[in-house]
Amino acid sequence: LGFLEVVLKSGSAPDVITYNAAISACGNGGQWRQALGLLEVMVNSDLVPNVITYNAAISACEICMQWQQALGLVEAMRDDDVVPDANTYSSIIVSCARCEQNARALGLLEVMFSEDLVPDVTSLSDVIRACSACDQWQQALVLLEKMLRDNTSPPTATYNDVVTVCSKCHQWQQTLSLMSFMDASSVQPGGAALAAAISGYEKCGQWQRALCTFPTYQECRGTSHKDQGYSLESHGPPHLTDHLRRALEYQWVYGYPVLPPGEQQLTHGTFKYIAGMQAMSARELIKLVPEAESILDVFSGSGTVPLEALLAGKKAIACDLSPLAVFVTRHHTDANNINLLKFLRMAESLVSPDQVESFAGSELQDRIRALPDSPEKDALWFSLLVALQHAGDDSMYSGSKDFLLSARTSDQGETFLTASLFLSNANLYAARVKSLRRLTSRPHQVSIQNCDSRMFSLAKPAAALITSPPYPGVYDYMNVADLVHSKLGHNVAAAEGEQSTQEIGARKLWRYHSANAFEAKWQAQQEQWLRVAYANLQPGGTATLMIGDGNGDPKRDQDSQQVPFDNLRSTLWAAEAVGFNVLATATISRSDSAMRPGMGRSEHMVHLRRPG
Repeated sequence: LGFLEVVLKSGSAPDVITYNAAISACGNGGQWRQALGLLEVMVNSDLVPNVITYNAAISACEICMQWQQALGLVEAMRDDDVVPDANTYSSIIVSCARCEQNARALGLLEVMFSEDLVPDVTSLSDVIRACSACDQWQQALVLLEKMLRDNTSPPTATYNDVVTVCSKCHQWQQTLSLMSFMDASSVQPGGAALAAAISGYEKCGQWQRALCTFPTYQECRGTSHKDQGYSLESHGPPHLTDHLRRALEYQWVYGYPVLPPGEQQLTHGTFKYIAGMQAMSARELIKLVPEAESILDVFSGSGTVPLEALLAGKKAIACDLSPLAVFVTRHHTDANNINLLKFLRMAESLVSPDQVESFAGSELQDRIRALPDSPEKDALWFSLLVALQHAGDDSMYSGSKDFLLSARTSDQGETFLTASLFLSNANLYAARVKSLRRLTSRPHQVSIQNCDSRMFSLAKPAAALITSPPYPGVYDYMNVADLVHSKLGHNVAAAEGEQSTQEIGARKLWRYHSANAFEAKWQAQQEQWLRVAYANLQPGGTATLMIGDGNGDPKRDQDSQQVPFDNLRSTLWAAEAVGFNVLATATISRSDSAMRPGMGRSEHMVHLRRPG
């Protein structure tokens, strides 16, 4: 642009080449409006733009994600009898694909092929990504094969996109074949591709390969989650806050349910609960109470804290209002001490491994229901629940919080699965329980109750409490339990009586209360459960809470900024009101805008002590 100004000041008339260079410079500098302005000045100066001119302007729009402007320039080219070339289409395809205009990107690629133009690697890769977003697995495969036939080296991300879309569309054989090709070609799969492969192995009955692939997935996932943008602050003695800070970092960097590289997954996340504590966070918090013989968790969820308490050689005590949480906790902690050989034989008697056709989940329910009651029968219900979840949620290993049980359903809402998927999940569960038993010195020192935390009472108080209560106004856990019951048809996961209306901090409370009324209701609930927790602790016992800020009021204008609900202040008020001493706190918050999903709200650790 400086050179163009010099030319203009000298009295000389810029030529096409000068304008082309200036327009290109604007694009590289992210100044798409200036680029289009120069194009207009050029035309008004009776200069005729050529294909290089238009491509420079289109490239400027591509860089700045202005796909509508780029398409408009193609029309202007045709009006000026300038023929678009491969670079023209490639830039527009990239712009459309990256702006999620997937159908347009695919259409433009077809136009390129019809005009015998050859797209570049970037445009082909972006179109394949668009195919993945549109669930067009056949087209994605065709384009990948074209790249390979043309001796073009597809980027690793392109392979991963094709694997992912094949998995999403339940093309398991294609998924696994492509993974084998990548392995033979020394192409390193990404986290999403590995998660897709694990799902494929399960659904094709290759559960051993799923188990063997999992550590690689952990390693890949752990690498991709490093260097997240967050800030930590804490108050209290360093020997306490160091543990609280590390626990928060584990939660944010690795999430739930997958453990970091090098750590055994065990039974953690076998059934992916709607939300949960990272196992390493629980492990870090247990280090705060090395002398405690018993650990109490009054919001057990998927059983992370009780399981880690068992691994630490402590007695685990758990309760939860949700029957689903109690059911999952019981099986994640191996509380029923099932006979694994008997369990696997019973699973194999229910389905034929050679049965290829999918069948309705209700058929398997009827077969399980007909069996005599036993701990192994209960474990079959659990394996069926996991299989139903995996049949409907192909992203379960990626840490997604989507709770999908029925992606593949008939018009009647029936979930379909295969014999290989059910048997894979049964074998995987048995293998993980075996690993758990090898590590637990007191494998059955666990007590689990289905009750409201505000009504829970221990005959012998616990030495320590570690728990993560519901975040205010974020989830409706009892609705999830009802959803599972409707799919499973097993009464252990059914809510009874007024349980759904007793839920603490339920999201649905926002529908019936103003912000002030919600805060008052939440504060009362906080004090109620903390008062009971205080009574269930030994004098001098500690309570360590992982809490998160709540959502803003969803009834506010969607265009307005929702102010998060400050749960740290609320929890500290409630804890001190019932008699706890606050020993230490830690907070983790987003420090930049480039944050992965699920890391938006601030989370806190609060370490309390009952005086005595």
